[in-house]
Amino acid sequence: MSAKIVWMSLVVVAVLSVSGLGFAAWTSTAVINGTGSAGNINLDFANLTVKLMSNTAPYTTCLGTVNTPPDTATVHANNFGPESMCVVYANLTDTGSLPVTMIHTHLVVTNNVSGCWQFKTLMPVGSTRMSVGSSLAPGASAAFEGFFEVEQRSACQLSLGAFTLTFTGTLAATSSQSDSP
Repeated sequence: MSAKIVWMSLVVVAVLSVSGLGFAAWTSTAVINGTGSAGNINLDFANLTVKLMSNTAPYTTCLGTVNTPPDTATVHANNFGPESMCVVYANLTDTGSLPVTMIHTHLVVTNNVSGCWQFKTLMPVGSTRMSVGSSLAPGASAAFEGFFEVEQRSACQLSLGAFTLTFTGTLAATSSQSDSP
């Protein structure tokens, strides 16, 4: 009886092997491979210039530099007197690969204990306006202008002032969408 069981097992294995071979000959597969890359948003300063307006020149200075990386600019004003003003001009440029929407512009004044220093933002200027809610395309720029000055009070002699102006943007929303049926 054991030879009969072995013989039947071999027949079953042979039949299943032949049917599997026939099934494999009648199947096909298709594969989709995909890759993706993310873009970026990046705001940088370009064309930074400063202009000193002072009746105490050449004793008063106003210097500006764009730092590396160029997303930070530094302006130094020294030896200011009454009616001295440092005007800052710059372009805010989207150097990323995706459009940027401005969501926030924030001015923080520090080290101004006596309240002698005034910091003003005159943004936007020029034909390309950059304000909260407006967008910049990749490679596009918007003009910025701001100034700071010391007041004409005797208590303001030897006073110090500092400011930080931060521009914040986010990915610009687009209305186009691509769907495949």
